Amino acid sequence: MSEQPERTPGSIVHPTGPPAPEPTALPGERGRRSWLAVLGPFIGLVLVIVLFAMMSGSPERYLSANNLRVVLAQTVIVALGAIGMTLIIVGGGIDLSVGS
Repeated sequence: MSEQPERTPGSIVHPTGPPAPEPTALPGERGRRSWLAVLGPFIGLVLVIVLFAMMSGSPERYLSANNLRVVLAQTVIVALGAIGMTLIIVGGGIDLSVGS
């Protein structure tokens, strides 16, 4: 007979057994996941650029150097504000918590 643990009122008896097997990856799957984790955002960015280039009606103008210059010039204004606010928040100059 197997020995049963002593039960007292309010005690919890946990069943014991073999540990669950760890999931195993297929050969090459781990390398594919790390590759996708690194290159996934860049692939997504390229897909968005291609999608908007096709939707604009004239991809040669959308992907031109002049258009890229205009987009970057407009982005700099927001980026400078975002960098400044990030430094203030990280430095502890402002608290965004609700209860303070």
